[in-house]
Amino acid sequence: LRPLTVIAADEIFMYGEWPYNSIANPNSGGQNSYHPRFPLERTRRALVSCSLLHTYASHRTTIVIIKRPGNGWGRGLGNHDEVVQGIEELPAFTSTRLRLVVFEGEGRVLEQMRVFASARGVLGPHGAGFANLVFCAPHTAVVEIGWQGDGGAARRLDGIQGMWLSDMYYSLSLALDLDYSLVLAHTGDQVSVLYVHAHQVLAMLSP
Repeated sequence: LRPLTVIAADEIFMYGEWPYNSIANPNSGGQNSYHPRFPLERTRRALVSCSLLHTYASHRTTIVIIKRPGNGWGRGLGNHDEVVQGIEELPAFTSTRLRLVVFEGEGRVLEQMRVFASARGVLGPHGAGFANLVFCAPHTAVVEIGWQGDGGAARRLDGIQGMWLSDMYYSLSLALDLDYSLVLAHTGDQVSVLYVHAHQVLAMLSP
């Protein structure tokens, strides 16, 4: 047996999770999300400093595009390649030493933290990859690709109900002083492939 470990803490923050399909859950459109600024800032400061991520945050040279699985339930971006090509052709991208990283949620956690800490911009379809915004430096550009409505009666999440687009990542961005923009897909919903007008996404990344 491992010896008992006691960890002393000056502050403890508790997080309560809603049942995912609860009507009161912000994910289902029942109410707005709320991310208190103080504990999030303290969390970011602790993670960034203890992992020496401040070095990466001071040299933000990365555009991160979050790539979700391409199948319907994965809510992937159907014209991902078109958006990537557009980013690589942006004047701000070609005239500076920016690099593009396609993030698929793989690799070591520390390396993922470094990627987001060095990000000048983060974009992609709504999904859990945006939880990594907590590692981003203030004023990082965030472009979330979402959808309209809940998909109707024929579009169900886990066989219970459709899902409205949650404002959770807008709320998270607001608490962390990130520059958030939302672009709605012209085709798709929470359980299907999303297609977006690439020029709208690129406009949000351009200075």
